[in-house]
Amino acid sequence: MTLVVAKVTPHQIVMLADTRIQSPRQKRALPDVRSGSLKITFVASNVAIAFTGDPDIASAAIEDIRGGCTSFQSVISVLKNSSRGSGNEYLVGFAGPKRLFHVRGGEAKERRVAFIGDSVGFERFQSGPRAAPQDDSWHATMIGPDVQDQTLVHDQLARLQSVLEDRSILSVGDFFTVALSDGGTFRFPSVATMFFDAESRLLAPDGSALLTSTDERRHRFTTWYPRQRGLASSAFVFPDAQRAFVFYQGTPFNFANQCEMFDGLVGDQLADEIERRIGIRFEVFEIRHV
Repeated sequence: MTLVVAKVTPHQIVMLADTRIQSPRQKRALPDVRSGSLKITFVASNVAIAFTGDPDIASAAIEDIRGGCTSFQSVISVLKNSSRGSGNEYLVGFAGPKRLFHVRGGEAKERRVAFIGDSVGFERFQSGPRAAPQDDSWHATMIGPDVQDQTLVHDQLARLQSVLEDRSILSVGDFFTVALSDGGTFRFPSVATMFFDAESRLLAPDGSALLTSTDERRHRFTTWYPRQRGLASSAFVFPDAQRAFVFYQGTPFNFANQCEMFDGLVGDQLADEIERRIGIRFEVFEIRHV
């Protein structure tokens, strides 16, 4: 399962998803976060597609789109065929003019707000962040550059993070992806979060922390976006732990289901090593505790 949510605002389309890939046949053991996938991809600069269900079926649909045409009718037709009898569902956004469609069971319906995936996770998303425990823990998040509807995007991201942190929802978790339409094209923004006096928010399915906070009980987490616009890849960076997980596309324009881990590097040195190993140059986006 998974959780993908999307909304059409007066200015743009906002799409968010987790990265956990979990099969119903999978035992409740701890999966490696590197086995996940970015569930949002761009088949053209103005077309974003998200999926839930079988990753292989979703990838085959993207291949069909790439082998044909990315026009409105062609994209919808391929996804309708892919969802017919497969159990896969899709959200597809067109950046200009702004249109959002939910595709399942061979049918496509236009929506202003939609979700696919885990219904329990979506209920948790709808309930919003819960009050923090009385331990003076808090965090601050920055999204950029030049993001419209800042308040709404922050709200949607806070809601998704509350699902990722919920130990009772095993089928939604690990990292997150935010995709925004901007001037008729889609892109991933950078996101940076500073946690103060709080334990790590990257949790395994059993609720244990995959990365712990520093001795000062605070840490930073950032997502970097590629310099090449329209490339659906992300680097999830933990500067204090000097660790990064980079998701990239094994096949161009498909879902980023390949992951490389980097240790012992930060800033420009990390960006240089990522470019050397996988050929993608990421914008360095850092914030610091003071």
